[in-house]
Amino acid sequence: MKVFISHSWKNKTEAQKIADELKVAGADLWLDANNLLPGQLIQDTIDDVLEKIDLVVLIWTKEASASGGVAAEIFTCSRLNKIIIPCLLDETGLDLHPYLRRIKGIGFKDFTDGIGRLKMVMLNYMTRDFDMQDNESIKLMNEFMGTLETASHLVQKENIKLTGTKEEKEFWINKVQETHDASYEKLKAEVSIGKEVTAFLNEKMEQIQAGLNDKDALGTVLQQMKDYKHAARPDMQKFIAQVEVIYNSFEEHKGDDAITVYRNEMIQKLKSSEQQLKSSFGLLADFLFAAAFDNMQYFYLSSADHLQKLSELSQQQGAHPLITDCANELLQYIKTPGGVIDNTQYGILGYADDAYFIQAMLSNLHQAGILDSTSWNIDWVKINAGIEVVFNIIGNGIKERLDNNINAYCQQLIEKYNTQAAQQQNLQQQEEKLQQMKDDVWKAKLMSLETAMIHNPIY
Repeated sequence: MKVFISHSWKNKTEAQKIADELKVAGADLWLDANNLLPGQLIQDTIDDVLEKIDLVVLIWTKEASASGGVAAEIFTCSRLNKIIIPCLLDETGLDLHPYLRRIKGIGFKDFTDGIGRLKMVMLNYMTRDFDMQDNESIKLMNEFMGTLETASHLVQKENIKLTGTKEEKEFWINKVQETHDASYEKLKAEVSIGKEVTAFLNEKMEQIQAGLNDKDALGTVLQQMKDYKHAARPDMQKFIAQVEVIYNSFEEHKGDDAITVYRNEMIQKLKSSEQQLKSSFGLLADFLFAAAFDNMQYFYLSSADHLQKLSELSQQQGAHPLITDCANELLQYIKTPGGVIDNTQYGILGYADDAYFIQAMLSNLHQAGILDSTSWNIDWVKINAGIEVVFNIIGNGIKERLDNNINAYCQQLIEKYNTQAAQQQNLQQQEEKLQQMKDDVWKAKLMSLETAMIHNPIY
């Protein structure tokens, strides 16, 4: 879980203490003192970070309530609809801020008590991502948290030590102990299973990566996951479902049908993007973005047209075997879900790696003299302009990675059919090198799967 610590610099010591505790508990933390570099624009950097985090821990004090930086972070969180957990280090009320008055906080009058409850709350939010709210251990933990909070209120606010009867005090002491004992053993067992499941998924992930473009290998891994003793758990079911989609993609669409689906999906995503631009900028949308959007649209849709022509050419008698290899490879690539960016969250940008792979493959084939695409009327200036728009949004670091992988793979594929190169390497060496390059390209398909399940361990 990615966690941001929001605080006033006057509470730096307290923030660091809480950060250290959460880090030990396995949280992926962002704290300005540890992550901001000299030269960076402070608020701009923080705003960018907040878009990517899962949860904000707010150190709420008198100093924080008067901090412009903290106020800006709360505003950004409200705009992005991020979860904020206020940690109340003094008596400063949350009602001092209009957004915070609707949020329940955690009392930190006793640091050990406060940090314990914070860890349990974070665990609770993590379980929601894996549909585990009905898990018995989670229910027992929530009961313990509720009892602990009630007891804490009675001690700190109602002064039960002085005003309560002996029977009342004993009741709450026993109640806290009972709910603790009931939840503790269950949670220990759940954590143990969680670690076991995480180790299993990491192992399967390596196997999936090795056989991502091999239906039989992927089918074997999928069956092992279904037969796993903890396969019925919601977190496992979620992962199995994602792998099953990849496996089924081998049969879902063939040839022209796959290209039609690919083109129609991009058309829909492009329409949605255009509508969002017009909704955000009104009449200014055409003035500001028309040219850029047109180039981007050409980059995406022409990739479908080019793959269509490449596929048709591969089916002609006497077609170069490399063209057939490339067409089959690209068809399988667009049929397989996943990618550099999650399509379900980022719309048309999620198809960037697919479109770029097709355009780069075509360019390499043309330059190698294997394919004469002169008659295809390709506007490479417009394609490159569209590429620039797309990767300025996504990040040029991803483009560089794609460039390295795709170009290396294309060149190795071309060498496979180069007589002179073939004489310099034996067939086995060629195939091994080609497979390595192919794996590097296909690894992009795993990025969304990895992000969703593996690099954020269950426990």
